[in-house]
Amino acid sequence: MKYNDAGFRITYNSFVVYDLNDRIKSLMINEINEGNCVLMYAFVNASMGLCLKVIAPGVHHGENFRFFDVFDNNEILRLEDLKDEEMFFIADNEHLKEKHADIIALNDETSDDLKKARSFAFLDEFRDPFYPDNISVRYIRKGYNDEVIQTQLIGLEEHSFIGRLLKDPIQDFKYYEGDIVAFFLRDLEKGEIECYCDLTPDCILRPGDLEDGQLLKEAINVFEDNPCERNLFELMQILRDSELWIPCHVLLDGEENEEGIASFLDAEYPNMLVIDNELVDGHREIEIYPDVLESDDDTYLAAFTSLDDVDDDCKKRYMIHKDILKILDVIEHFEIEVKGLVVNPQYEAWIFPKNLFNLLRMMKSRIMYD
Repeated sequence: MKYNDAGFRITYNSFVVYDLNDRIKSLMINEINEGNCVLMYAFVNASMGLCLKVIAPGVHHGENFRFFDVFDNNEILRLEDLKDEEMFFIADNEHLKEKHADIIALNDETSDDLKKARSFAFLDEFRDPFYPDNISVRYIRKGYNDEVIQTQLIGLEEHSFIGRLLKDPIQDFKYYEGDIVAFFLRDLEKGEIECYCDLTPDCILRPGDLEDGQLLKEAINVFEDNPCERNLFELMQILRDSELWIPCHVLLDGEENEEGIASFLDAEYPNMLVIDNELVDGHREIEIYPDVLESDDDTYLAAFTSLDDVDDDCKKRYMIHKDILKILDVIEHFEIEVKGLVVNPQYEAWIFPKNLFNLLRMMKSRIMYD
């Protein structure tokens, strides 16, 4: 059986055997001097696609196989290079998986999301045959023609998929190769389905639109009223371009002094946001500690959409105004583990969990400049 007849679903995570012919020998770096076949394990590498890890040479006679000792090398072949070669599946696949579990583990760098996504048989018709994480997605934007573009699946949400564009659209959708998108599955006529991504923006942001924090507050309210993935993605798009206010404790030479140090910091170090001790001028030691909130055993960083939303207690603190990406860096390098960001904690608090930070970093800015 050839790969085009077997397909991804049968081949993935299976042991297969190829007769050791001139084609295979020409692709291998290491020489095999015994047997007439070779045992391989099929897995997916993010950059190389569907691959074959060479396990051991063997003898193929009729329907029987006998294998020699494991081939002591890290030989990996691309399955696409062997698409026209006959391959044989081993009936006792589970026994081989137990026997070679250490080899399988060494070549398995797959996230839990991708493992789950690869188990979705309904996506198979949209997969690239040799790069199964690359999905054909229909892109839609009002005023433009639809385009079907391969998109690398990189994550999952409850009702959507997170992907990365693998090439520029032909039309100027304002999205380009490498941009991160959320795409969905929908039903068509006659029981058919398709993957699609609607790039039509709910709103176009201009410089200054987010300064008062009102759009972010409205997006939070929409999501809390209907906490679906689509509303979360829209909220994160607005958060991606937002700046928030962080209340901080400030120590000057070991003593708390928010008010006295504020003007000095703003004038001399406008981009400064540090957590560890920092000697800023050689004479005075300034320590800045963002305010944290504790809930049960978890710790969160507090943030506000605007100064009008800051409660009276936090108004006594030194307030730092920073864009969200810099705030995420602060949380990542905090001296204690922080679970996420709590926005407007004194009112209708919204928690932005740490497991979504990387997705936000990969998102495209929605700010449009003239």
